[in-house]
Amino acid sequence: MALSAREMTLATLLARNARIYAGRTALVCRETSHSYPDLDLSAGRLAAGLKRHGVERGTRVAALLRNCHQYIELLFALSRMGAVLVPLNWRLAASEQSYILQESDSMVLVHGGDFAGDIEALRGAPGAEARIVDLSGLQPASGNQGAAGADPAVDVRHDDVAVQMYTAAFEGRPRGAQITHGGYLAEAASVALALSMTEADATLITVPLFHTFGLELAISVLARGGKCVFADPFDAAEVLHIMERERVTVLVCAGQHLAEVLKQSDVNWEAVSSLRLIMGSGASKEMRGVVRAASPRVRFVDAVYGQTECGAMVTGCDTEEAESIGPRCVGRPLMFQDVRVFDPDGAEVAAGQVGEIVVRGPRVMAGYYKALNDHRESPGSGWRHTGDLGLLDELGYLHYMGRSRELIKSGMENVYPVEVEIVLAAHPAVREAAVIGLPDGQWGEVVTAIVALKEGTSATGEELIHFCKERIASYKKPKRVHFVDELPRDEGGQIARREIRDRFGGR
Repeated sequence: MALSAREMTLATLLARNARIYAGRTALVCRETSHSYPDLDLSAGRLAAGLKRHGVERGTRVAALLRNCHQYIELLFALSRMGAVLVPLNWRLAASEQSYILQESDSMVLVHGGDFAGDIEALRGAPGAEARIVDLSGLQPASGNQGAAGADPAVDVRHDDVAVQMYTAAFEGRPRGAQITHGGYLAEAASVALALSMTEADATLITVPLFHTFGLELAISVLARGGKCVFADPFDAAEVLHIMERERVTVLVCAGQHLAEVLKQSDVNWEAVSSLRLIMGSGASKEMRGVVRAASPRVRFVDAVYGQTECGAMVTGCDTEEAESIGPRCVGRPLMFQDVRVFDPDGAEVAAGQVGEIVVRGPRVMAGYYKALNDHRESPGSGWRHTGDLGLLDELGYLHYMGRSRELIKSGMENVYPVEVEIVLAAHPAVREAAVIGLPDGQWGEVVTAIVALKEGTSATGEELIHFCKERIASYKKPKRVHFVDELPRDEGGQIARREIRDRFGGR
């Protein structure tokens, strides 16, 4: 009997691919290689092991694992049971991990062999109730197929939650965004189309699977029948070796990773000649030129807007396309993503006007765990209010303008920090700048610029203020300028605005 779209889940997707891509490789991790039937079989065995630990439909299961084939096996094992994966960020402190374990009501914590210190700390954490299980002990002997032959569609629906992904702690504590099977399938279709993925692609993913970006790219690769390759921990020389061995066509990497690969003194350019796409690297024009000398047709895709609650790729386009449109361009909406810009009253603004980015579509989360009514949606509309500022131009491109909480209210006027930062960056002496609003008795907030100058240059605060006044409305210009050697950044490479406010707020 054919499945309807409403009955398709991650598990039925894998079962389908195990049939139609029976001879193709699904996963490569170090010396381990799994075909699609292997992956389906391993997921079934793992599901049987989890069942022995009391995991059933709706159970939350946390994972403390590096990028590996076992991570994907666990995802699909839980998906066939109707249980929910809770990825844990292994970069967090034990107290932060413990909070997520408790807030998520995770009954089981599955871990690999790399986190002995974290596991010991979690065992002794106050209120720790999750049963801690070593992943190696969950799978039965290879001759025992366990639950591999069971129908993965039983009791699992497209609108069931598959993953509870915890957000960054923007509001003091991370929250669990619940993402459904159907949401992931819709996102996979959108991403595969946007990146022209085929079953012939071999995609090397070096970004963490505990983040939305890494996990959704992996699901997109597997949904399309391609080969998903992992290299963790990252080592530039090993990455080059893997790229050559696996004939990698798509590289998904963090900002610094491509630079480290290109710094290798013995780069084998044959290793990168198979590349057709690099995503997430933030590569400079010079770096792009180096790669294209070996593989001329490589696409770079760095212009992307996404959010845990709405999808890894809500909008996107090639890097050069975005650069031709504007410095804050993050592409057009992907298939199944409806994107608008609203004013504070919930009305859509005209093209070219700044407002809050709102998103509607099947990938938008089902709600935060334990706060299902907190969707930040317009009543009855289904629009997810992202808390991000942007504008849509007349060609349909989205331009990201920062977080709404970064909006500066000076007197009766609204000032968007990014707009001022773009002007400051155009000054020949400015290397980078951050603009924040600081409390002021007269104006409520005053526009304040924190500036790092290029080596060997000089500029005064008055000079920069005058430079801005000539180019934007006077009320938008900075009233104060502070100079620093470097702007502080968070682990993701973004400007740490909270740290800047803490540092300069008393001045």
